[in-house]
Amino acid sequence: MPRSWGPTNQYLAATAIVWAIIGVSLVVLTGWAGQISLGQFGIAGVAGLIAANMAGRWNIDLFLVVLVAGAVGGVIAVIVGLPALRIKGLFLAVTTLAVAVALDEYFLSQDTFSSWIPLNGVPRVMLLQRFDLNDDYRLYLLCLFFLGVAILITKGLRKSRAGRVLIATSDNERAAASVSVPTTAVKLAGFATAGVLAGIAGALDTYILSALNSHSFPAADSITVFGYSVIGGLGSVTGVLSGVLIFKYVESITALGSYHLVINGVGLLWALQLVPGGFGQLIYGTRDAILRRVAARRGILVPSLLADRRIAGREEEKPDDLLSTIAAGGADSIGIAAPEPEPVGARQ
Repeated sequence: MPRSWGPTNQYLAATAIVWAIIGVSLVVLTGWAGQISLGQFGIAGVAGLIAANMAGRWNIDLFLVVLVAGAVGGVIAVIVGLPALRIKGLFLAVTTLAVAVALDEYFLSQDTFSSWIPLNGVPRVMLLQRFDLNDDYRLYLLCLFFLGVAILITKGLRKSRAGRVLIATSDNERAAASVSVPTTAVKLAGFATAGVLAGIAGALDTYILSALNSHSFPAADSITVFGYSVIGGLGSVTGVLSGVLIFKYVESITALGSYHLVINGVGLLWALQLVPGGFGQLIYGTRDAILRRVAARRGILVPSLLADRRIAGREEEKPDDLLSTIAAGGADSIGIAAPEPEPVGARQ
């Protein structure tokens, strides 16, 4: 984002980056682990509550605040996800949504737990004694940095054995358990990773808001970010980022008014009916189509792109039926030596 954009656009861009981090956490938890969560902002809110007290009352260093908030988010995600290990279906979705509603309506209310909320708000301190975070553009760059960290963590997880085991457990838990994969530990690791990312997003959102009160982490935002992620494509980080950032940009267009809700609904129906992979499927499909043309133009055979194409010059081969071959030419015609006659009395 160019620095020439005004403070309002810088603030909206920083908020969109926080939503993108939440979306990346959904890639791990829903896209790979197969657990539906409708309360990621609830987990982010608990971490944000801890971050607000650390920064507003004790003036703790920002990076330490974000680190602790990430750890808190991981612990909360594991606690919320423990019942989902035994109860299948949409139980986790209902549980996480209940956590988000309870946090927003009860725990962050000045009428119930006013002592938990810093009265003076959350100050934006000098980062590394050099960068003043009261500048919205610098705060946006800080959020962008942590988004990059979240992407690196997620990409590294996907390329590692832990990521492959996580996806395998989601696809077929019994098969994974049959080859001695600790499925329970794998699921909890997925919950913890997603919770850490949500906790980081919650701490950053607290600094952006510079305050903490009811409706700071509304439960409706958890459902909305899940819908944006589905439209983008929960199977890949690229898809989720495209979905969340595009629709957050649509929200910022004031000329649309409330019509952006219609666009969201139409986009969700479009993704569910026509493109199950969302924007990610379109992006990767376009990329593969371009690479196919380049490979065909240069005469390059790329198995991952052209696996169903024959190598030029190879003769057409028609598969023969094994029984027909044996009936026509016997075992010798397919290169199998015929068994020698068994001597009389050998069985005895």
